[in-house]
Order: sequence, then C-alpha cells, then structure tokens
Amino acid sequence: VAKMVVNVEGGGSREEQARKAITLLKKTNELIAMDPPDLRSARAEFQATLDRDPKNVEVRRAFGCFLHGAGHREDSKAQFERALALDPTSAEVICSFSALLLSGSTDGEPGPSKEDLSQAQSLLNRCLQSHPENKKARDLLSSMPSKEYDVGMLSPRDKGADTGQVQADHKESKGLQVTARGFEERKE
Repeated sequence: VAKMVVNVEGGGSREEQARKAITLLKKTNELIAMDPPDLRSARAEFQATLDRDPKNVEVRRAFGCFLHGAGHREDSKAQFERALALDPTSAEVICSFSALLLSGSTDGEPGPSKEDLSQAQSLLNRCLQSHPENKKARDLLSSMPSKEYDVGMLSPRDKGADTGQVQADHKESKGLQVTARGFEERKE
C-alpha cells in the first residue's frame, strides 16, 4: 500500500506538520495544566513555532483551536483563515473553523450570526464535495439550524437583516425561516 505524502505550500508533508503540531500540543498542554494555567506562555509557544514554520497548517489549526478555547474568537478566526489559505481542502481546518463559526459570538449575543451560519454552511458543503466520507463535516452540517430554525433564537443583530425591521420574538417569527440568503417567508 503506497502512502500519499502531500507537501502543503512549503510547510512539509501533512504527516510532518502533524508531528510538529503534536509535539507542540504536548508542550502547551503542560503549560495549560499548571495551576493556574499559563496561557500566556502557551500562546507564546504557538507563536514562536509559527514564526519558525509559518506555513504549517496543522500548527495554525491547533493554534486556532487553542485561541478559541481561550476566548480569543477573532484571533482564532484569523488563524483558521490563514490555514485555509495554505490548504483550502483541509477537512480538519474546515471542520475546526466551522465549529468556531457555529459556536456563536463573544459579544454577549446568543448564537452564531447569520454571516457565520452562512460561512460555516459554505465551508462544510465545500468540504463534503472533496471529502464526502467526512463524518465530522456531516455532523456539523446536520447540527446547523434547519430552514425551519426559529428566528427568535438568532441574535438581535440578525433579526430583520433581509426582511426590514423584524422585531421577532417566538410568536412573531413563526412565519419566517432562515436560509443561506437570509430570512424568507415560510411556505406551509
């Protein structure tokens, strides 16, 4: 059985990148496990590794996951975007990035924004085109709000985005559904 080795934009093979990421994760997990956790040093370890190997997709993905877990959503998003620019077909990056997008915002509003839902859906559909067997992508896509998703569950900044000024609570939102293009009248 021949093993396929892919060189991702100068960052080494995926296997080499994964090995570097695992080594880094062991080191940063020790820092995180301290009492109190040393998140500043863990972040510095990630950054130093990326300074030496900026095209390592797996380290960027791991850093994005770390930043997400540490509550730095925008920094996490930037790492995932850079990783996708290096390897647009990486199912692991797409799934990790989509999980971030679906986790909601950190601005105090509940749930993901309409833009984040749309971006996650697009990424996951793209992933399934090249990796139809990817269970994580299928699970994330199936966990997304359906077309029957209640508008009242979206954050206030999204309400009315495509339908004028909809001040939807649960009762008022029953006639609308969320689609990739925004809100549309529900066809009963």
